[in-house]
Amino acid sequence: MTHCEGKAGQQTGPEQLEMNASGGYVGQTANTGRSVHRGERGAELVEFTLVMIPLFGILFLVIDLSWMLFARATLQYAVREGVRYAVTGQTLSGMRQDDSIRTVVQQNSMGILSGPAGAASISISYLDPNANLALTSSNAGGNVVQVSVAGVSVFPLAPLFHSGSPLSMSAVSSDVVEGSPGGITPAR
Repeated sequence: MTHCEGKAGQQTGPEQLEMNASGGYVGQTANTGRSVHRGERGAELVEFTLVMIPLFGILFLVIDLSWMLFARATLQYAVREGVRYAVTGQTLSGMRQDDSIRTVVQQNSMGILSGPAGAASISISYLDPNANLALTSSNAGGNVVQVSVAGVSVFPLAPLFHSGSPLSMSAVSSDVVEGSPGGITPAR
């Protein structure tokens, strides 16, 4: 059995613990060995709350920033892959070249540009390098193809301190179109 020190070094039993000025007991309980100060549990909860709220705020901020950076990098990767596909003059079976490029961009966007709304945000244009990059309707070799995505709404994952409104993102990539095999350009 555990005993605690009372007044003037006297040994007391567990049922004879001394009361302090705040109404709590001085010493330890015999059964658990824990302190029996009554106000400590509330203080622990307040301290825990004061530490955890800012910690969760910082954690959610890091998660949201990481998600936004990932979404931006994914969009840039998708349009870059669309341009890489476009410069080769390839088409998917049963599709024209512009539709094929849109499909390739959507496939590489990891679901961010899925569906008809995603396809509508993809823009494909051809520029003539001999006319100060003026727009042209020709996808012939030597022209510049530009694939862009604009107005894509990306929502935060953990909207803690903000309204949860989406961020609008865009990405652009361009390159020179290679000459088509056999000299025949694919239909746009």
